[in-house]
Amino acid sequence: MAIRHYHLDYGSIKVENFPENEIQLAVTVVRMANNQTVAIDSVGAKYSTSRAYIPPELVKHAKGGVLIAHALTPTATDAVVTVDLKDDDTGDIIATVTFSGAGGTQTATLDADTVKALSGHQVHLRIYVSTASATAGATQTFDLAQFYIILGIS
Repeated sequence: MAIRHYHLDYGSIKVENFPENEIQLAVTVVRMANNQTVAIDSVGAKYSTSRAYIPPELVKHAKGGVLIAHALTPTATDAVVTVDLKDDDTGDIIATVTFSGAGGTQTATLDADTVKALSGHQVHLRIYVSTASATAGATQTFDLAQFYIILGIS
């Protein structure tokens, strides 16, 4: 195996040489820190992450965003639980993924305009029971909840 050395002249690699959005990055904005086991036998908010500020510079080249969550199978299957991305400045729910009596991975995608509208806002994730289980003591464990923004570099 030979080691080859190459020399590139200054300015030989330019952003203009790449097709648009050829290079992309995913930047996590807010995520659940640890696994969360929540009671699903009553309606209401069961868990919230800390707030995260979205600086205008972050969304300048946003191409979209993704809310992703993973839950284990609940102890009762008659509840409906959501993971929401909430805008603290407006109070709006920006994106939601729903778990109806089951576990698994759910995703919601956001378009670039929706992500850019979050510029300068604070957001957080919450786990919310919208339909309670009739089984007393029923729970569901979430081991992933994350919102990330996709940036286009070129």
